[in-house]
Amino acid sequence: MNKLLMQMPFETDAYVVFLLFKLGLRIGEAVALKWADIDWEAREIHIHRMESRVEDENGKLKVAICEYTKKKSPVGDQYLPLRD
Repeated sequence: MNKLLMQMPFETDAYVVFLLFKLGLRIGEAVALKWADIDWEAREIHIHRMESRVEDENGKLKVAICEYTKKKSPVGDQYLPLRD
């Protein structure tokens, strides 16, 4: 994985790939993360939303943020540990 990360053109790309592989995040979950979702003291990330592309009434694609709810998807709304 280190070889893959070294090939990333931008540092932020490498961080996203790291999150995808190490934490098992979906792409939409990774791009929807905010700094407030990271608890550095507890060393965990709160996964509770996902970004996706949906068609509007005119058939054009737009970005939508979907918040996970415990009623809808108890697996989706979760806290993942940050490990070294």
